[in-house]
Amino acid sequence: MKKFIIAAAVTLTGLFITAPEAEAGPRFSVQIGGGHGGHGHGCKRAPYIVRTIEVCRRCERVVSYYRPCGTPVYRHVTIITYRSIYSNGSSRTYTRYA
Repeated sequence: MKKFIIAAAVTLTGLFITAPEAEAGPRFSVQIGGGHGGHGHGCKRAPYIVRTIEVCRRCERVVSYYRPCGTPVYRHVTIITYRSIYSNGSSRTYTRYA
């Protein structure tokens, strides 16, 4: 057992000493969970919404329809603008009428 520990220590030391200091990209990749059974590739998860915040709320007067005599009928609509922030840092802004 002592010889095995010494051989493992020498091997690991050799790996770290012989590796070049400036190297692009990660040298080792470890994936824990999230794989597809026996497939050799990992899957990236789709970004999910972390939170949604209300950016703006305003009330506007819009024309609903015109009467047969030509006069417009107005109604008030609340326009709400939201921003959804995703897990990868991106965001999306959208508007909803209430």
